[in-house]
Amino acid sequence: MSACTTVEMGSAIYRSAPLLQTPMEQVIRDVAPDCIFSDMFFTWIVDFSEELNIPRLLFYPNNFLYHSISHSLRVYASHANVKSEFESFVVPDLPDKITMKRSQVSHLFISKTRMGDLMERVR
Repeated sequence: MSACTTVEMGSAIYRSAPLLQTPMEQVIRDVAPDCIFSDMFFTWIVDFSEELNIPRLLFYPNNFLYHSISHSLRVYASHANVKSEFESFVVPDLPDKITMKRSQVSHLFISKTRMGDLMERVR
């Protein structure tokens, strides 16, 4: 991802991840591991690890503050109550007061997108 120079290149990588499912499943079956450690974008690993009855650990490299704010935006949708992109709102249910503008909220929380669907599967 660090070598991507456009949004389209990054999107192509995310869209191509499912193409690895069949060959990766075969490698995993051949190796017969005791546990699977997978990247967050290989969402199919959840069902596959259950099928094999082995635990799965998820690599999801975002920090705790990001997860806390994301959770609050999903649960309370406080960004939906402001009238403009530049009006501030308080992110609820956090130990400290954090204000944001709707323009700072990722499109993943505002509109239904292909990337939004993928992130919902990751969650």
